[in-house]
Amino acid sequence: MCWASALSTPARAQPEMPRAQLVYEVGEHNDECPDEAALRAEIARRLDADPFTDAADIIVRVTIERTPSGYAASIRVTRGGETIGSRELETKRSCATLGRAVALAVTLVLLADDDEPAPAPAAREPPRASQRARPAPTPVAHLAADETPTRPTATTTEVGATMGAHVGLLPTPGDSVGVQARLRWSRWSFGAELAWSPPAETALAGGDLRASLLSGAFSPCWHRASWGLCGVGTVGVLRAEGTGYTTNSAATTPYVGAGARATWELSLTSRLAARVRIDMNATLVRARLRATGSPAGEWSAPPGSAAAGLSLVGRFQ
Repeated sequence: MCWASALSTPARAQPEMPRAQLVYEVGEHNDECPDEAALRAEIARRLDADPFTDAADIIVRVTIERTPSGYAASIRVTRGGETIGSRELETKRSCATLGRAVALAVTLVLLADDDEPAPAPAAREPPRASQRARPAPTPVAHLAADETPTRPTATTTEVGATMGAHVGLLPTPGDSVGVQARLRWSRWSFGAELAWSPPAETALAGGDLRASLLSGAFSPCWHRASWGLCGVGTVGVLRAEGTGYTTNSAATTPYVGAGARATWELSLTSRLAARVRIDMNATLVRARLRATGSPAGEWSAPPGSAAAGLSLVGRFQ
């Protein structure tokens, strides 16, 4: 009878392999990051099977980008257009290291989604208090020593020097030099700059007008991979002086502008980068310079200006 009873007990069903679609994106200049085939293979190795199929309703989207301090990955899981989970990973080590951590995180996400209930056990008499088993410990995912877990995003300090060219700030197109400092948190940053445009000279009403600009600017920016979009506010002092007139004099007038900036950067080392910028600004306080006497003349700042520059930036944490 005991033998017959054992045969009639149903076997515990094996859990189904979780199924999902994988969407994998890697930013520019990240050649050392694993490609999609390598990431799929690593996840399949951990699950002992390939879980990915285009017919699944669960979509796992993985994005890897370069950051000032290393690499960052974003993992987002959706079902039917609704986000059901997400995770952020970051490392100061190689992108290959981050790729292994991503594979582990995706594996855990897929296993967590496999929530098919097991068949209920046969009813039996509850054990006495002294015989009750201790509750099973909560499973804990362990990362290998070289796999970086999620952690708060570090703040990176950037300092650098800039040289550039502009049109619309002074009576003639000119160049500029400057210094900058910036605090950066992964995709967001805030910077301050100081720039000087050497005197530019133009003929006006029989004489020569020379003008220079000393300005300061602040710029909050949003970054994605090597690209950035910023808002820019600028205040400064425009100084002008005339020569060749009956009476020569000098004057100062304020400059205020606001606009937008696009940037692109190339990491030279882990602590050094080259950054290109293009600015488009509206002039909020327009300078007017007058030459009095005979003949008389006037120069007014245009309603807008444009600038381009190249910066060499050092990064510190």
